[in-house]
Amino acid sequence: FPYLDQPITCIGDSFTHGAASRPDIPSYVSRMSKYLGTTPRNTGIGGATIAKGDDGRGFIGDQIKDVHDQAVVTIFGGTNDFAASRPIGTVKDSVDHLTTVWGALKYMLTILAQHNPTAKFLLITPAKSNHADWKLYDDDGNYRTNDLGHTFVDYVNAIKAVGSFYAIPVLDIFNEGNYNPYLWPKLSLEGLHPNAIGQERLAKTIAYKINSL
Repeated sequence: FPYLDQPITCIGDSFTHGAASRPDIPSYVSRMSKYLGTTPRNTGIGGATIAKGDDGRGFIGDQIKDVHDQAVVTIFGGTNDFAASRPIGTVKDSVDHLTTVWGALKYMLTILAQHNPTAKFLLITPAKSNHADWKLYDDDGNYRTNDLGHTFVDYVNAIKAVGSFYAIPVLDIFNEGNYNPYLWPKLSLEGLHPNAIGQERLAKTIAYKINSL
């Protein structure tokens, strides 16, 4: 337990907050306590996006305002950015460019570093989905695109690129998380949100990564 009794905050969307359709199923955050030796704080908000928009969805960046003096901070998002067709942006985006994934992540990580000078950070890519309204593939087996022409993988790669830019570890749940509703349909409630078994699998995977930071 390298982070025994130390403060950890998990920032994100419904995967972090817990499945909106089954609030009785604890999310991976509370389940990680037994693997970390500490109880992480959960600031997740269902439907929230990394990039800020004006469509009523929550902004993940709002969750960082009172995150101070943490040992570890994780950011897990991106699914809703694809669904809401948020711009990805580029490495050139400044920290005040909150309407792109690049700019918003730069903003969050910069502020978090100022308020948590000794913290370790972890970015987590969104997971695969087989939900009827969130399918990754079209009928021809190609990745579906959103209104901006971006695929889900484009958002995954953007998060990984931001991690590389700042030398921050990235847990690639999309490609390497062993969470796939296509292969293990019983890990998910409806092809997207994890059920109890899926949340437990995520808890082990994410906690292992945190303990290795």
